[in-house]
Amino acid sequence: MNELLSAAEAAPEKQGRSKLEPFAAAVATLRRKRWSYREIADFLREKESLKVDPSTVFDFVKSLAKRGRRQREPLPPPVKGFVPAPLPIVAPSASSTTKQDRAVYIPSNQQPMAFSRDALKTNDELEEG
Repeated sequence: MNELLSAAEAAPEKQGRSKLEPFAAAVATLRRKRWSYREIADFLREKESLKVDPSTVFDFVKSLAKRGRRQREPLPPPVKGFVPAPLPIVAPSASSTTKQDRAVYIPSNQQPMAFSRDALKTNDELEEG
């Protein structure tokens, strides 16, 4: 098993398939400077004569971000014997909501107008009447 792992680590890394791969550092720098994908595409077209669409730049930047997440260091293992304290369970009381906190129902045939809170009915009041 160790031989397989060492052979895998010794294997050469494959080249990226994107034509933007050689310009990854420049694209990342321009994005940090808040350049739009269209501006980066125009920049590459102007400086490197590279025909590239802004959507291609977007996809490439997205893949760079994903690649960066993969290369970050993994989280440390949890501490042995550590058990987080349970969160308290609080049941909501029925009397804790006031009429103003409840959802109100406005019939679809009612025209929008200035109204007072007392003119509106809550769902509880609709079920009663």
